[in-house]
Amino acid sequence: MKKKQLVYWISLVVGMFLLFVGGGNFVKADTAADVDSAITTGVKLTSQKTSLDAWDAAILATSDNGITDAETQNAYNTIITTNGFISGKDQDLAGVSNVAGMIGLRALGKDPANVEKKDLAAQVINDPALKSDKVDLYTIINDLEGLSTGNYGKASETARATLTKRLLAAQDSKTGVWKTSWGDVDPTGRAILALSMNMGQPGVPAAIQKAVTEVENHYYLKDGGFGTSDAANKEDQYNNITMTNGLAAAGVDVYTSLNGQSGYTAPVQRLLDQKDVSSDSNSMLLQQATYTLEQAKFTKDGGQGWIFSFAQNPTFRARELAKLNTAAAAQRQAINNDSKASTTDKTTAINSIN
Repeated sequence: MKKKQLVYWISLVVGMFLLFVGGGNFVKADTAADVDSAITTGVKLTSQKTSLDAWDAAILATSDNGITDAETQNAYNTIITTNGFISGKDQDLAGVSNVAGMIGLRALGKDPANVEKKDLAAQVINDPALKSDKVDLYTIINDLEGLSTGNYGKASETARATLTKRLLAAQDSKTGVWKTSWGDVDPTGRAILALSMNMGQPGVPAAIQKAVTEVENHYYLKDGGFGTSDAANKEDQYNNITMTNGLAAAGVDVYTSLNGQSGYTAPVQRLLDQKDVSSDSNSMLLQQATYTLEQAKFTKDGGQGWIFSFAQNPTFRARELAKLNTAAAAQRQAINNDSKASTTDKTTAINSIN
């Protein structure tokens, strides 16, 4: 009797343990599935747009199915006609910025240093705003992001190193965050993201770690968002997206609680709860949330650095994978349509393709 009771209790304890562990896995699996579903929705809504811009190009190019030739041409036309430098016209508020242009062109497989016989990379390298000692923080971040999408020669790499040093110098030495009159959350998320594309530069890993630690300890909220009691840092959808993107780019697991406490919601879950990726969402939030979730998934799957830093992530080639899948599908169809081949031969051939 005692032996049976012992077996029973051992079984009960083991069962509770497995349920606990399994339950955690189920939660993660559900979160991952929800993120995948949101990305699918975001990509679908993006592809339905009449006019695609540079960020749309990046979203589609890094999706599982890649970007079509028609979508590539659509986004390319938007970039070359609305970017002020490439078009030679004054850029309006709806135009494609230089950093967005460089990212979009790289997503389309184009060379920003040679587009329509113009060198967009050189334009960023020689940005007049950088000559000032009081240059705006966002200018440093934007230019660094643009030049970090690839290697555009010695001058570009020199400028990139200089921009990295200036960004590190702008970091608050006490807290590790970046501050502007707009608050701390957004610039810190953006700075972490830009630095994540330059992990090989001196001082960058330590600076990122210091910032991440501060964010996790003093900005991370129970609902999965980011903010403080300071009015300038009040939680909002935009800041949640920006910070989640930056953390994911730096290699932080944003699919789980950042502080290990079960009562805290994962950052990606907060984005899902905000319903940023939906047909009713603000177009800018939809766009930013979609590529943020793509970055989160990329990091979770073992990627390193910002998802749109194509040269930094040579193993990630969504467009090439899409082309390969298309070619494989065509081959499978051709095999199935071969009236002279036996069922066994068809199965063998298709298995080889798979």
